[in-house]
Amino acid sequence: QEDMSPAIDEALEVIRSKGLEVRPGPTSTVVIGEPGLVFAALEEAYRRLAAKIRVVIVATVSNACPSRVPAGTHHAHTVYGGGS
Repeated sequence: QEDMSPAIDEALEVIRSKGLEVRPGPTSTVVIGEPGLVFAALEEAYRRLAAKIRVVIVATVSNACPSRVPAGTHHAHTVYGGGS
């Protein structure tokens, strides 16, 4: 299995550049922010990575959890993966 860390780091850089809160974990990342910004950031991260490598981004989007998320925001629980 090839090292996906550079691709994941690049995706997170794109997401952070949109001003979204990023909470990385050992196997996934939680992204918190306004819905339009969350979706736009995920799309940009996907497009940027897809131009270079084969990529899959799996996201679960919720406005219900975690309870620490401010009202009116959404979060995307994302799992990044890909390969050449």
